[in-house]
Amino acid sequence: MKHLDVFLWAMLAVLVSSCVFTSAVNVELLDPSETAGTTVETPFKAYLTDGRIAVFEDGARVTADSVFGAGILYSLDLAGSAAIDALAVADLVGLESVSTQILWGQSMLNSIAYFVGVPIVTSAVLLAIFGSCPTVYSFDVEGEVLEAEAFSYSIAPLLEGRDVDRIQVGADADGVVKLELRNEALETHYINHLSLLEVRHEANQAAYPNEQGQILVVGDVSEATRATDRDGSDRLEELRVKDGVAFNSSEQRIRAVTAEDFRDFIELAFPKPASDSAALVLRLRNSLLNTVLFYDLMLAAQGAEALDWLATDMANIGRAAELGLWFRETMGLEVSVLEPQGWKRVTRLADTGPLAWDEVAVQMPVPEGNELRVRLSFLADAWRIDFAGLAKEAELTEPNSASFIHVAPINRAPDPELASRIAQSDEDYLVTHPSVALSLESAPLGAFAEGKRTFFLSSQGYYTEWIRPDWIRSANPPKKFRPSGETIVRLMEQWLEEKDAFQSKFFDTRIPVR
Repeated sequence: MKHLDVFLWAMLAVLVSSCVFTSAVNVELLDPSETAGTTVETPFKAYLTDGRIAVFEDGARVTADSVFGAGILYSLDLAGSAAIDALAVADLVGLESVSTQILWGQSMLNSIAYFVGVPIVTSAVLLAIFGSCPTVYSFDVEGEVLEAEAFSYSIAPLLEGRDVDRIQVGADADGVVKLELRNEALETHYINHLSLLEVRHEANQAAYPNEQGQILVVGDVSEATRATDRDGSDRLEELRVKDGVAFNSSEQRIRAVTAEDFRDFIELAFPKPASDSAALVLRLRNSLLNTVLFYDLMLAAQGAEALDWLATDMANIGRAAELGLWFRETMGLEVSVLEPQGWKRVTRLADTGPLAWDEVAVQMPVPEGNELRVRLSFLADAWRIDFAGLAKEAELTEPNSASFIHVAPINRAPDPELASRIAQSDEDYLVTHPSVALSLESAPLGAFAEGKRTFFLSSQGYYTEWIRPDWIRSANPPKKFRPSGETIVRLMEQWLEEKDAFQSKFFDTRIPVR
């Protein structure tokens, strides 16, 4: 597998004054035999606070304050290297689990490197809790607009996913669309494919992706006449308008969660459409509950053992499939319709991420009767739902497609090699690290004068989370992650305890790209 690593991590060296230098090599450390810790058996990279990288191809022993093992420490420009046998945890930004194939591919040593001097405060980076996957922005007269999160929760190669996101950006006179792709978290993003999709339709129609990434063109959208949650509360006002005032589960419902019963729901009623086809239109996103599950229970609780979990368990088809199925069934949103025989499941929506609002349409059967009743069922407080409406005359359509032909690190010239890496779904990846931003410019889709055009971003890839020093120190002893109802109870207890503080800090700890 070949990877192109747009590696800007070295810019962190600019943040620290030249007189500050890591104690990565010349530091007095305890003998590993005398210190409790974790033996990591799989390869990993260590990212240091001064911008250098250490590679431990055969793993290492990781304690609360030290990393012991045969490693190679690379200089800021990756041109020089030296053998090491220890690092101080205090000198780390994070550890990343990697396969040997990726480790010695282009992602590490043979990369095209772009070094820039963008100021970032190192202490803020070390305190970052923000994490998402690639974020995509456009720009208008008022500034930047968050458009999408790409392949949310594709946390390992075997879980690589494809997303299709509806975006609001317009095109210029030639049909060219410009976006910016960012890595604003302590993650490594492996981007396989990016392309722009376009649908042209009548002015009185709208276009949305469905749960399978296909595009639906729909007619007029009607509001619900009733919206009631599991507690019996009227929630209609929160779902009438796309205004960001969204549904969330009540604290009573969160506290009522058990290992066997942990779901909330909203029941919606719509006037029966006159047409034979209809689609439920939703505007929604995840809460940060899923982020707490991933960070605190999956990774932080395992500490350094999470490196082997990501490299070994998530590389095992059976275990990865088991986790993926549990995650989808537990954390996804189920859409059902009421038929004479009872509630019938129509589909299940996968996670969308906690940042960008996602707009999606689900084709619905139209049963007999005077109204269409729909139930949205989900893990309590896992979703924020801003709008729900029923569209008539839903029809699948084939979109036009355009590649991103100009791809460049911000404030630099386009590089054809970068564009080639994301041109198609294959084994060539574009790899980005924290603080990377890339400008994307599509091939022209032509002028358009009549009706409307709607754009979508198609993305495919996965990402790996960096294991933080605080997670290494706090996992004493490490707790293996096991998907279960008991895990959900633990999650809810933790969510109730920290959700307010977590939500207030999360969005403020994005890593700047300028």
